[in-house]
Amino acid sequence: MKQVFVVVLGLCVGLLFSCGKQATVDDVVQMITQASGGAEKLQSINDQVSTWDFTMHMMPPMPESAMAEGGEEMGEMTGHPMPMTITYKRPNKIRFDTMGPDGSVVWSSCYDGAKGWEMAMGHQKEFSEAQLQETETMAAAWMDGFLNYQEKGLTLALLPNEIVDGKKYMVLQSTDKHGNVQKYYIDETTHLIERQAGEMVSMEGNKEPMYMTFKDYKMVDGVIMSNHVALYMDNGEMIWEATLKDVKHNTGVDDAVFAMQSMTAK
Repeated sequence: MKQVFVVVLGLCVGLLFSCGKQATVDDVVQMITQASGGAEKLQSINDQVSTWDFTMHMMPPMPESAMAEGGEEMGEMTGHPMPMTITYKRPNKIRFDTMGPDGSVVWSSCYDGAKGWEMAMGHQKEFSEAQLQETETMAAAWMDGFLNYQEKGLTLALLPNEIVDGKKYMVLQSTDKHGNVQKYYIDETTHLIERQAGEMVSMEGNKEPMYMTFKDYKMVDGVIMSNHVALYMDNGEMIWEATLKDVKHNTGVDDAVFAMQSMTAK
């Protein structure tokens, strides 16, 4: 998801635009990569474990059996920060775990590089096709974004600049190998992504127009990271938000972390 501001690069980019030459997709990818920490640093990270304060503003849907066993507790947690851990391992494994007040995991989502599953209040189910596609693309780009985008099955296009909330952005459109399209809004000065918009998988499992915002970027271990991420409905209603607490790199994450557990519900 995602500041080293290199003076030389900035001067070159300024000259590029002042001479009237239009930036290319690869120019913009280079800008984003350099601002994020640089290709060498990003590719040196084999795994990442980050902890967040996660606040769900809309209660996710759950099966009746899960509601009976803890749905009321989940409802009480809505609107209140909960600890969340995100575990990533190259090339494309990722897991999210959200904990309740007692420290137990109340919600998980996991992708092992080929298949995925999610768990709510002890009840598991496999990813839908839409979830699988979305998570596959997210995991592939999690650490180094659009670097080597063609190898990740992404097709990029540079769109005309757009003004959002009074600010002008460069706009990069990404289409994954399944045909799913997302637009990324890039700050013209910092070259950091501040917004992502497109059809995303809702809590009900449907694809709906949504957008994410990325704010409060800070350098952590040589990598620039957004310290506040939020997801919104297309009408501006916030679904969830997360604030970064801590990040560790190259901790030796085991593949077993991403193994699918015994299914209790489908």
